[in-house]
Amino acid sequence: MALNEKKITSWLETKAKLGEYKALELELRKELVEAVSTPIPGTYHSETAKGKLTATVKHNFKVDPISLTHIWGTLSREEKDCVKQKPELILKPFKLLPKDSQLNKAIIETDATPTLAFKEVKDGN
Repeated sequence: MALNEKKITSWLETKAKLGEYKALELELRKELVEAVSTPIPGTYHSETAKGKLTATVKHNFKVDPISLTHIWGTLSREEKDCVKQKPELILKPFKLLPKDSQLNKAIIETDATPTLAFKEVKDGN
């Protein structure tokens, strides 16, 4: 399939616009949330002439794996039950295994989203 220069240009322009819109939307969202809420997690409502604005403030929680490793033996059963132990495939050594490896029976392979990069060729380079 031949490359279409016009499609490449269109994709690059669209990608740039998307980045700009993402940044602008995040900036506006933060400003609006600050205007109608507090830093305390919860749901906040504000009436406007055009409708009702709802802002939801949350906190994210995640486990620091290194710290967890150090304290795991001291945790109670109730504390351990709060942590999900999720197997994760380490791809580099997995790819070195023989094709008939038992581990292959537990691995599900699916198509990933394709990536695309473009590097502009400068004059003389």
